[in-house]
Amino acid sequence: MGEIEREDASRLPAVDGLRGFAALFVIILHLTMQVEPRTYPALAVKDLFSLGWTGVDLFFVLSGFLITGLLASAKGSSNYFRVFYARRMLRILPLYYAALIVLFTFPRLVTLPHNFVLSFRDQAWFWFYIQNYHWLGSIFAGWTGHLWSLAIEEQFYLVWPLVILLATRKQALWVCAGCVALSVVYRAYGLNSVPRHDTYYVTQARLDGLAIGSAIALLVTQQGWLVRLRRYAPTALTGAILLFVAARLRIPGHHYVLAPLEY
Repeated sequence: MGEIEREDASRLPAVDGLRGFAALFVIILHLTMQVEPRTYPALAVKDLFSLGWTGVDLFFVLSGFLITGLLASAKGSSNYFRVFYARRMLRILPLYYAALIVLFTFPRLVTLPHNFVLSFRDQAWFWFYIQNYHWLGSIFAGWTGHLWSLAIEEQFYLVWPLVILLATRKQALWVCAGCVALSVVYRAYGLNSVPRHDTYYVTQARLDGLAIGSAIALLVTQQGWLVRLRRYAPTALTGAILLFVAARLRIPGHHYVLAPLEY
């Protein structure tokens, strides 16, 4: 193959719409987290909007889908790695590192109600995109808490191009299945053995969304995929609804029934 195809040549308006919904879910979640409801209707609304955490998972699914689609279409090109990483760097790194400079220097220049100054040792985790393994505590959550998902994305970008290049489609699908299983098993293990942030923010706990999106991208490149999708869509939708209902059920004195899947 020749040059890697332009990203906007395969742009999907529906995916942009899903991105918008995912961002809206997360914004609504964080807004309602600040509200203490005093009536049952308000409590019901807050409980409904608490599902906004799914927006982050939707972002991961979309990211896996888009990135895997680009890599699969570029497989075999002479500039496979160079073009992919150049585009990722130009899209993300300038804005990200500019934000870090502001976050880490501004608190040293002004007096704030709380001590938001980070040591250089703590900052290093952010500069190398591994901050999702370094929990800073609630004081810094409002300043840097949202950056954990970017770390997972960058770690995914570092490894996944090699997987798509070396593996056949079938092998890559098995890798996706393994990543989903790994995340679910890790979260199940971590429910009672590690702090909650270690079952939510770390990469091995959040691979399933990226893997599911990647698997979808690999499947839709197969001939006749739309026919198979229509055939299995009702069953998949029914199963998803049943899982969602089960995830909201509680056993007295325990976690949600399907907490390992829900987190």
